[in-house]
Amino acid sequence: MTNGKLKILFAGDFCTEFPERIEVSTGLKQLFDSCDLKLLNFEGPLAHGKVNSPTGKALPQSKSSPEWCENNGFNIVSLANNHALDYGAEGLQHTRQTFKKSQTIGAGEWEEAYKVKYITVNDIKLGFIAGTSSDFASLKDWWTDYNKMACPWINSTAVNRQINEARDKCDFLFVISHAGLEFMDVPLPEWRDRYRELIDMGADAIIATHPHVPQGTEVYKNKPIIYSLGNFFFDKSEKHRKKYWDNGLLAVIEIENNQLSHHTIPTLRKNFFIDTDNSAEARKHLDDITSVLKNDVAYMKRVNEQVLKFYPMYKTWLLGGFNATEVNFSIKSLRSIAGRLKASLEKPDLKIAMHQMREDSTRWALIRALKIMSNSNL
Repeated sequence: MTNGKLKILFAGDFCTEFPERIEVSTGLKQLFDSCDLKLLNFEGPLAHGKVNSPTGKALPQSKSSPEWCENNGFNIVSLANNHALDYGAEGLQHTRQTFKKSQTIGAGEWEEAYKVKYITVNDIKLGFIAGTSSDFASLKDWWTDYNKMACPWINSTAVNRQINEARDKCDFLFVISHAGLEFMDVPLPEWRDRYRELIDMGADAIIATHPHVPQGTEVYKNKPIIYSLGNFFFDKSEKHRKKYWDNGLLAVIEIENNQLSHHTIPTLRKNFFIDTDNSAEARKHLDDITSVLKNDVAYMKRVNEQVLKFYPMYKTWLLGGFNATEVNFSIKSLRSIAGRLKASLEKPDLKIAMHQMREDSTRWALIRALKIMSNSNL
């Protein structure tokens, strides 16, 4: 028990090759200054060494990005994300070492990666553990991954054990998750179940990123679950940015007299300027996606609509890993078949096929879509 007082800010995904251009508003600077701890997800490593991603493409950050984060007051940095190994273990290690003033979480060899990081501020002892989905950058299997450098898998039983041990070693325990279906504005039911399970185990709050758009927020057993903060600042050409790509959330958690409260603040990126978003449109959208979580019928309707929307893309990626395609008699399909016949002369990209089958959100979304389309009750 503690009578201390503490204010913590959580920001979403951060990735840029031009940190020197980024400015934050005066209001946001004042908010940052008022918080004792500030955490963001540093998505993508520094461009150090050779590209080591399965697709041959990387999501690099500027060598100055860590300095920008620290100069703007971020003193806890999560490295757990699906791009963490785009430059291999060497790139991830280099990225981690470049942070000089802040604590990094969510990366290392097995024992270190899965260890809860404890930080004491104002006589309040906090625990932080960060993880990502079952992607190319996560440590999934102790038997083969024990000596590898990567990120924790958020659904590993190792996370469960750490939470069970940590709940009696700190006053408050925070789980930072990088997972979910990209561009979906509500979480998949499987993620809701998992995050509630983590609360049941002893976590005091779940704060998630990765979908690149804000998702809804709910309170479970008096503890907040923030399903996606969206992007804090994420470089991408305008033609490739989806709706709400530039919208983010800041989560502010305050602790006083051993009680935890929270609220979220919408943000908006315009070019290289980040400011709070006080527009009626932003608030209406956030209220809508949060209210959907309170109504099971409306929620499942939204989930079903969106998994069907994303199904063709994920199906194509899965089949593409096997150099396969779906057969029908449209002109588009016939062209696709011709392309696949040409590609079949090459080796299948089994890494891509494996990823589509193994990654949590992709697998769950495909299964839900197939269940709907097959009218299955199973």
